[in-house]
Amino acid sequence: MIVRSTGNLYPKLYLITFGNSCHYVLKGKNQSVLFDPGTSAHVSKLGKRLRQIGIDPESITRILITNTSSHRIGGLPYLRNHIPYAKIASTDKIAQLLSDRDFTDEIYEEDYSISKEFFASGDSLPTSRLGYSAGMEVDIIIKEDQILEVDSELSIKVLSTPGYSENSLAYLINPYKSLVIDECTGYLKNIDQISPACNYSIEATLESIKKLSTLSLDSLCLSHFGALKEEKVAEHFSLAQETIVQLTEETEKAWKVGVKTEEILSALKETYYSLNSWDPILKRCLEKSLDQVWEQIS
Repeated sequence: MIVRSTGNLYPKLYLITFGNSCHYVLKGKNQSVLFDPGTSAHVSKLGKRLRQIGIDPESITRILITNTSSHRIGGLPYLRNHIPYAKIASTDKIAQLLSDRDFTDEIYEEDYSISKEFFASGDSLPTSRLGYSAGMEVDIIIKEDQILEVDSELSIKVLSTPGYSENSLAYLINPYKSLVIDECTGYLKNIDQISPACNYSIEATLESIKKLSTLSLDSLCLSHFGALKEEKVAEHFSLAQETIVQLTEETEKAWKVGVKTEEILSALKETYYSLNSWDPILKRCLEKSLDQVWEQIS
């Protein structure tokens, strides 16, 4: 089963979609948790979407992020203007990154470029680099394998899943046995086609997928495309592993028989990273993943 539209995944777990980008909200008794706010362009519409599904934006008290890419966290400083009580919780390593002015300036530039390209008007964006950088600071430090209690019924376990990025995280939501992940398993373009997103490390990505595939899960909350339920979860993990191995083996064979570099790169783009979507964020993500995977295999 695949869920692609904004609404309930479970009684207290919600999917919010903007184009192909997915964001998730866990609604507790006295507090709610938002996973990955997205870009400034997404955040400008987030409040309206939350109200549509019956969640008061001011009930969001905690924000959890899966990685530090601009399309996942670019809207954090702007979100603080909308939801001033929300606290960003992440690991010490991510906190260090987000306190680095050079790093947040880079995110600012990417987010500004994306938001200017579509969705949001200029007045939806943070007004200064300094304010933007301050809005990125992590408020609460969490650790791998830590269990975060949302209320007496809901909890979140923090998992380390390097691959797409060095510091990627996933979150296991109980009692739903639902896992929120980043691009670790790639971009699911349709039910039987994945674009690998091993931006940091192919080896680390395969290890993380292997680790996650051993969990007892009822659903998988992807960063793009939607959420998978039931038998589709195990199928997706298998497809992700097979696709990564296939890509690397095909490339290695092409090198050995003397295929020209530009021909190999063109074939990879056509086979794995072509796009039939209007979504500029997905387009940028695919281009970046192709570049960074290519660096590892060329």
